[in-house]
Amino acid sequence: DNDVEVEDYVSYTLSIHSSVQLLFMDECEVNASGFPELMYAPADALITLAKQSKIKENDANISQSDIRLSHIADGVYCVMFMFYGEICVFINETTEGYSYIRNYGHSEYIMSVRHRMKTTDFIPPKSGRVINIVTPQTPETSWKIAAQKNFLKSQPLESSPPVPDTLEGLLTPRPIPEITSS
Repeated sequence: DNDVEVEDYVSYTLSIHSSVQLLFMDECEVNASGFPELMYAPADALITLAKQSKIKENDANISQSDIRLSHIADGVYCVMFMFYGEICVFINETTEGYSYIRNYGHSEYIMSVRHRMKTTDFIPPKSGRVINIVTPQTPETSWKIAAQKNFLKSQPLESSPPVPDTLEGLLTPRPIPEITSS
């Protein structure tokens, strides 16, 4: 179909590791309209990584200074992946919904993928959600991340700021995958 618009594309890099040989066809384009399940691949990957981080946290031999886990309640936690910035993922394994407020207002020289330093989101039961991604404004400038957070059991509410269509695949609540420790 040659009627593909630029908005149909989801921008990310997909790395595939396989124990079997994969066959790729030349001139095959993958886009969100042709493969809608791929739209949520980045969020699903980060939620899975957050869940795995919680499992590994219980292993005393593992030290993950670049992964911070904030326990909120039984079955409810927030995982922050610290890299050249921060990715914040909220996991809710309970049967109740939670609202989560994250405020980067005291941070310095960072920018948010949501274009706001304070966000409010609802995380449904048995769901995970990427809350925000913040990165330094420029590589040359020193920067600091300082975040305040608040959470509470709640009924569904609208995200503030609203999640733009271009980030829906990354910032939408998703089912939590079943992962067992090995």
